[in-house]
Amino acid sequence: MEDPPRVKSWTVRLCVALMLGGVIVGIAYQQRNLYEADSPRPPYITKIERDLTAVDETGKPFHLSEMKGKVYLVALCSAQPGVTPPSLIPLIREVSKDQAGRQDFGVVLFSATPGADTPDAMRALLQGQGISGDAWRFVTAPPETLERFVKRYLRLYPEMPATAAVPGAARHDTRVVLVDRKANIRGYYRLLDPAQGADYATTLRTHLLHVLENP
Repeated sequence: MEDPPRVKSWTVRLCVALMLGGVIVGIAYQQRNLYEADSPRPPYITKIERDLTAVDETGKPFHLSEMKGKVYLVALCSAQPGVTPPSLIPLIREVSKDQAGRQDFGVVLFSATPGADTPDAMRALLQGQGISGDAWRFVTAPPETLERFVKRYLRLYPEMPATAAVPGAARHDTRVVLVDRKANIRGYYRLLDPAQGADYATTLRTHLLHVLENP
């Protein structure tokens, strides 16, 4: 009768090493997630690789590359009634109020309804919110161009999928995007989230200050 095959010692050691390695990697990953959750430093998510030529609320040409060297917030917005929740712009103003007047900070609103938004309509919306000056820009472009850019480089959706639509809610993505001086996207924040909007606002304030103070 043959003896049963013996497990070689090096195989046992390899299995033990792999198991220990998996445990160590898992602990390190968990610690990193905890650190990032508590850290004021937002992660690098992606980079805006292309420029966009558009028209702003004054009717003048606008190039997104004009924002290079600045930290700015991005959001979709419509000048048409019933498309954008009226609380979106006030929330953006609130989370960024401490940065008002800084030359290295701004807000860029991309039209969610570029086929309908004219410079006059966009300017009227900003004026109705009491916003003036160069810190805030409201821009539009040909619909196909703008939609393609927003989806590909900002990862926002000008029109929400039907499966995600909620009666009475915004017809477009309402996340706010944080962009640093080198056109890196550093975070997405759901300020309008009914359950966690306040937490997102607090996190955005922290991340915004960190990116401004750490070029």
